Amino acid sequence: PWVVVSPGGRYFMTEDGTPFVPIGNQVASHFLDFTSPVGWEAFIEEHLTRMELYGENVLRLDLDYAPNWTSEPIEYVGIESSVGRYDNDAHIEKLDRVFELARNHGIRVQVVPWITSPPMWATWEGNPYGKRWACPNDFLKSDDAVTAYGERLEWIAGRWGGSGSFFGWDLMNEAGILFCGGDGK
Repeated sequence: PWVVVSPGGRYFMTEDGTPFVPIGNQVASHFLDFTSPVGWEAFIEEHLTRMELYGENVLRLDLDYAPNWTSEPIEYVGIESSVGRYDNDAHIEKLDRVFELARNHGIRVQVVPWITSPPMWATWEGNPYGKRWACPNDFLKSDDAVTAYGERLEWIAGRWGGSGSFFGWDLMNEAGILFCGGDGK
């Protein structure tokens, strides 16, 4: 059943009235690249099986990430090749599979639309939005950026919102790091 906000907005519940308390974990940003002897999908399946076994019900997942923080420039893996072009098919297909596996285990996915920790500042130059808005501070002030980010959220909701395992958003985790200099000031 879908998770909804209760009447009065004080807690979560399933649409059949059962209370829902989100309990889960944040996987590493490069979760989709981890492998086991039988492959990345088996690794994810094992992780979700453990979550289900221990009563966890929410997986917090970065949709975009930087697999190698030390490369120059920083390699960035995301759903877009440029702002508004959702064409990284291999990555999107992996995310599709995570949502499907999560649903099979009764796990909900809390979406982090793009990486914000370790600091987004460190990965900004590799991010399609960073290529368009040189300084994250410019991004925060730009009507075009707000529109582009809104369109990104709409695309994500359209792709996975009806999956049955989509739980919610972390729209802008650690937003203070978006100011030029990366110190949050």
